Amino acid sequence: MFTGKGNSSRNISILFFILCTFIFIEKSVAKDKISDISDLNLNDIAYLWPTPKSQDDVNALISADFLINDGELWPEEKFNDVIHFAENKVNGKDASGNIVKISFVSGVGVFEGQLRKRKSWKVVGFRVDPSAPSASPESIEQWGSIPQIRLVLQPVTVNESGVVTIHDMTAHLPFNFVLNTTWPFQPDKIAFEKILNDLLTLKKSQQQMQASSQLEGPLNVNSNLLTKNFADQVKAFLHDNLSASRLEFISFMGTANSDQWIFFNLASNALSPNSQLLHVKPSSTSGFVGNRIGNNVNQNFDNCNGISTAVLFNNGIDTELGNTVQCVDSAATSPALPKLQDIPNIIANPVNSNVMNTDCVSCHTESTRRSILKLTTVSADQLQLPEFEPYVMDDLLPKDKWNVRNFGWFTKDVLTDPKPIISTRAANETASSLKFIKEHYAN
Repeated sequence: MFTGKGNSSRNISILFFILCTFIFIEKSVAKDKISDISDLNLNDIAYLWPTPKSQDDVNALISADFLINDGELWPEEKFNDVIHFAENKVNGKDASGNIVKISFVSGVGVFEGQLRKRKSWKVVGFRVDPSAPSASPESIEQWGSIPQIRLVLQPVTVNESGVVTIHDMTAHLPFNFVLNTTWPFQPDKIAFEKILNDLLTLKKSQQQMQASSQLEGPLNVNSNLLTKNFADQVKAFLHDNLSASRLEFISFMGTANSDQWIFFNLASNALSPNSQLLHVKPSSTSGFVGNRIGNNVNQNFDNCNGISTAVLFNNGIDTELGNTVQCVDSAATSPALPKLQDIPNIIANPVNSNVMNTDCVSCHTESTRRSILKLTTVSADQLQLPEFEPYVMDDLLPKDKWNVRNFGWFTKDVLTDPKPIISTRAANETASSLKFIKEHYAN
């Protein structure tokens, strides 16, 4: 028979055991519970698909004609407008007098017809941005804030032997979530909060998947997308949140026969591009040709217009990197001017540079110029968000001089194995986006 004291001790022990069990269960549940937007990380707002290796891999990808809730991802009429413009618009002449325009001949030309078919264009990645063109307060005051889902598509073909080829062309399709139609734009916060909550659901679905541990740190390829069940969930996310009416313009990049890149933006309701119809030849002798940047297009640095990567293509530039940049305005003698070696940091910093004040060639070449010129200098012009560093896996950064991919897949030629690419610029934008989300949308 137990004494009163014994019963009391036993009751305390039981209560202690129950309490410990409850705390253990609560902590275990909390560890797996993802319920707040603040739980999102870099890889939750930027999805990059693994490169396809077979016909089955290609078939599993999302095509341009993918059905969304009110139509198709890249409507046929808009697709045809872009392809027609890309094929027929002449971008002047190069230094040798050759006409410069995008070529749809890839390899030995056997893919030419396939590149004009929507079915060949595949979603290779997407990023979620809470505030385009920039998350900086100064930019928002001037232009407003445009939440976006930005899709990247590239043509992928498979020949009769089953060989997969990824072609060096890219289309960027940004879907805008705003309440008005003129600057400054007002964000549709209700729609964007739904997007973020859907991303939380996708994050939760991945918690027990094999590749989840690879997605907790720097930006990386999402191997979970190789799992059909999860890939279908991502398709459902895009189907439910995208609307054809939200696709306002399309950015396009291709190459000319003379190995020159050509970039342009095409408004969805007009057959004329913005002023950024540009081409550049990344050779050791020609540098920028045609429409050279380094003018008033670029206004991404206080009191110094014209900062771009153009000068970093010049012959002998490696001996001039310590020189001060040359502005196209009256502030050329300012003591605060950066050096040429600082240009990639300025271009890659979304606080300074965005689509409204910087040419697209610069944004797509800062990483390769940094690598080729071995620029490792840390400057005040770099994006500094130590809580998210490092932003990207180093082996994903573009290093080949022909690689102008920001977020997608790159192959030097049709015979070279493709690899996934994330530039410093894209990684910085993602880190800046995540910071803005946590500050403005977290519960």
